[in-house]
Amino acid sequence: MAHRELDFEVIETDKLGAEWTQGLAVVRRKQVYLRLVGDGKNYRVMTATSGEEFGGYAVCQDKGRLWKAALQLAKSHGTNGDLSEDQKGRKYVRIFELSQDDGASDGQFSEALMALFEEFFGIYDALALEDKAT
Repeated sequence: MAHRELDFEVIETDKLGAEWTQGLAVVRRKQVYLRLVGDGKNYRVMTATSGEEFGGYAVCQDKGRLWKAALQLAKSHGTNGDLSEDQKGRKYVRIFELSQDDGASDGQFSEALMALFEEFFGIYDALALEDKAT
């Protein structure tokens, strides 16, 4: 089965929060959409509240569509998503938490994450098409 070329990338970040040891940002066209923080086994996926200083990445400007896509992704995986605030009072959607299953290789877990991010962008892009149609 051929994979389509992804139009996003996942980069390492040092924006973690106190309890996490690993941070990733999901970016596309120089904008940060999602963050993933974890401890090597357990991870939290959320919408981004800020850009990345290195590389000139800005935070996604269309917060309404970002949050709507995040909530739809959460719902499609049996959760509700939670609206929360970061330490600076910026609102974000905590989409869900996930864990790398025992016995799953890092490669398998990475593939599952990439599929989730691809699903998110499918939802995000479809919302733009809906907006244009109305």
